[in-house]
Amino acid sequence: MLENIIFAALAFDPSTSPHYRVVCFDYSESRPPVRLQVFSSETGNWTGNETPFGYSNKKCKVVKHCIYLDGALYCISTSKHIICFDLNRGNSRAIELPEKERLDPNGSGCVGQWRGHLCYTDLVGTAFYFWLLEDRCKNDRWTLVHNINVDYLGKLWLQRDSMITIGRFGKISSFRPFALHPTSDVIFFGTPGVMLSYHLEDKRLKLIYRTKKDRLILMGQLMVFPYTPCLVNLKDFG
Repeated sequence: MLENIIFAALAFDPSTSPHYRVVCFDYSESRPPVRLQVFSSETGNWTGNETPFGYSNKKCKVVKHCIYLDGALYCISTSKHIICFDLNRGNSRAIELPEKERLDPNGSGCVGQWRGHLCYTDLVGTAFYFWLLEDRCKNDRWTLVHNINVDYLGKLWLQRDSMITIGRFGKISSFRPFALHPTSDVIFFGTPGVMLSYHLEDKRLKLIYRTKKDRLILMGQLMVFPYTPCLVNLKDFG
């Protein structure tokens, strides 16, 4: 059953339920429908369903990084859409990325969760744009909430009393958003050689990690996951 699985995602929100689902994506066919194999910890069983969202595997590939929010998985596609897989209803749909004609056709931004909203951030020109999806599941309206010039970030104080020059870490075009903090106003971004964070509230820039000579951060928007502790009393779930 799982021999054709390309990647898998965890659908789990401990703040609402102790149960989780493992979703495996089967792209064995070159065209829709995409087959999902879903394991439920609540039932202990695997179920399968098909989600024909209208894109062929050759022309549109789903990036192997998913965000789980309110019973649905969200993935970026190479066609500049976010594909929504509704695990409760068993259907799927495509949400067009904001201002996609201005986005790098060969690059990829970052989809994330921020305070209960689905968000997307990407480098447009020399600035990071931060959009929030409103009217989710209805009108799918994107609203621009932040616009941060990367060159401006280079003029900020780094930690206490040392200055940071963005140019030290590479060309502005090489910077990419890596992740969004789900509960705080923090954006993580960087290059293959460095990771930084920017705190929107107090405009604080911080160096998180600098790679060694033999290491690189490849596709940080796919490989970086923000960690947030979630303390749940299991007695609340019976």
